[in-house]
Amino acid sequence: LDFTTSFAPVNKISLSAKILFGDKGRSIIDSQVDDYYKQGLKYYADARWQDAIDVWNEALKLNKRFDPAILGIQSAQYQIDMFNMIRESLLLEQD
Repeated sequence: LDFTTSFAPVNKISLSAKILFGDKGRSIIDSQVDDYYKQGLKYYADARWQDAIDVWNEALKLNKRFDPAILGIQSAQYQIDMFNMIRESLLLEQD
């Protein structure tokens, strides 16, 4: 019984070490990606669409498959395009 009991804690420690060291910093990178995404949302809400695009591109440098940033960039670019189209339309009407 003592022999079996002494191995159980070692196995648990080994398993924990694999979990903690096995992510190779992914949790830190994921946290940075989330921070960039949240910052981009703030810019987007303030109609600072180009700033949002810039921040979301930083998130994509860390995780190129982060779909919320990809969709956010598409939406912000659409907003910019629509704003420019409306502005140009208004300028043409004034002439």
